[in-house]
Amino acid sequence: MPKQSGARTDLKPVDTAVDRLKPKAESIAELGITQKQAERLQQMAKNQDAVQLAMAKAREKDDVVSQAQILNEIKQTKRKQDIQRQVEKN
Repeated sequence: MPKQSGARTDLKPVDTAVDRLKPKAESIAELGITQKQAERLQQMAKNQDAVQLAMAKAREKDDVVSQAQILNEIKQTKRKQDIQRQVEKN
């Protein structure tokens, strides 16, 4: 039976780069924002549809959209989704 040529990969540690990653809190501190601000920004990034809806509502009123309006729109969207899930469940 022929043998495989090449190096044994099980003898060398795999470089996962985990040791070079910074903790999340450290990265946030370097950006100069608080943990709460980072959470809100992440929430807005995950819910682009709600952000676009809040921006459209503000444009209709010739207003500037605020972070609070966006976060409220995200909450309302989540509530509607939860209600729909409950209705579908029953």
